[in-house]
Amino acid sequence: MVEFARRTRKKRKRKKHQAELEHQQTTPNIQRIVNNPSQMSHEDAMQLQRQYGNAFVQRLVQGQGKDAIQRDDTPVAEAEDARPSIDHLPPMTQILLAGAMEKDTITEAVRQIYDNMHNRTGWKYNASTININGEQYITGADDTGMCESYSEAFLVALRKYDELRANHPVDAVKNGDLEYHKDLSLVGARFATRRGLTLMGNTALRGNVYREVDGSGSVVNDDTDAINRFVFKGHWYAIVNDVAYDPIFYSIGEENVEHMLDANYKGTDNTAQYLPDTAKPIDSGEFGATFVMINDKDTFNANLDALVNFHGTRSAKIDAILDGGWGSRIGAGVFKGAVKPEKATLIEKLRNELAARHIDLTEFMEVVEIAYLTGKVTRDQRAALQKLQRLLAL
Repeated sequence: MVEFARRTRKKRKRKKHQAELEHQQTTPNIQRIVNNPSQMSHEDAMQLQRQYGNAFVQRLVQGQGKDAIQRDDTPVAEAEDARPSIDHLPPMTQILLAGAMEKDTITEAVRQIYDNMHNRTGWKYNASTININGEQYITGADDTGMCESYSEAFLVALRKYDELRANHPVDAVKNGDLEYHKDLSLVGARFATRRGLTLMGNTALRGNVYREVDGSGSVVNDDTDAINRFVFKGHWYAIVNDVAYDPIFYSIGEENVEHMLDANYKGTDNTAQYLPDTAKPIDSGEFGATFVMINDKDTFNANLDALVNFHGTRSAKIDAILDGGWGSRIGAGVFKGAVKPEKATLIEKLRNELAARHIDLTEFMEVVEIAYLTGKVTRDQRAALQKLQRLLAL
């Protein structure tokens, strides 16, 4: 009996040793994969997922290397609540869905995908690149394209998540509502955004309005980052479970339109006028122009009309003074010996008019010139103000 017990113990010991050897042969070399995650095979990923958990494998895919081991250094058995794997998806799709399956609500998962788009993809905005769809983005085939393609990529990623959640262990995720569609209400619209938006997440584009002036033409701000507004034509965003997700402007559940604009970039609420300046495209070249914003259109137009009227009621005398010809002076009633007093009187009246309206004519004319080039100011109006500017310089 003693001998039988001894042989039984030896037999068990041999079987245990054999099992350990077999386990070592089938377990991936952790250090090898940590040093070079790109060499991880599908079989490696499945084995590591069973041994260490899905989050551990995702961190390896995300390039966290040693941190993955430090965070998940305790082997775990295959959990009863194992989350759907994303290992079979293309690398960029894995980046978009990283962490989404670990969320226990659909809202948290959608937000995770949304944040991944802006913080981890490295995609670039390039409006001159066309015919790139969302699928090409998430498969990693392209990293530059139009804003529409960028929004499409968000919806494609949501569809991938929607497919995978059918096997999610949390009932709220598996059986919860996930509805998403495009909001096309701005597709044909021209508008200016509110302040504070950033185009396509971590890009350098924080507005294409480079100067803001008031009704007197005085500069309120001339820093693009501080003004931080975009003038756009054509745009759409996604509605996810009745909440607006705007992938272009990194905005959730917010109203991003400040001014709806007509074909001349005039605010339909009669407050602002945007002047496209084709001489000043933004650095990335994505827009053909940047914009000057007149934040008080009505006052600006009133000042313009007043100065044109000032010239109109005195045009003969102003022309005579600027021309300097004797016949013109006689025709204007400016006789010999009276030209200097007449000139001084006109200049004094002009300065008083400008002071009453708080107008620096040089600044005002800079805005008028841009408005003239874009058809907001007529040739006659511009010519009248140019004469006033010459008169003031005498």
